[in-house]
Amino acid sequence: MRAMMRGVLQVALELDYHASGDWLRVPQQFRDLLGVPGDAD
Repeated sequence: MRAMMRGVLQVALELDYHASGDWLRVPQQFRDLLGVPGDAD
């Protein structure tokens, strides 16, 4: 289940990256939502 969520999030992040070019802000928001370790820890 978690792997599937990550796959969906990865696609969403890539789409948002291509749409806005803001690749620093958006992935960190998703990491915070999932509790996935990121640049903030």
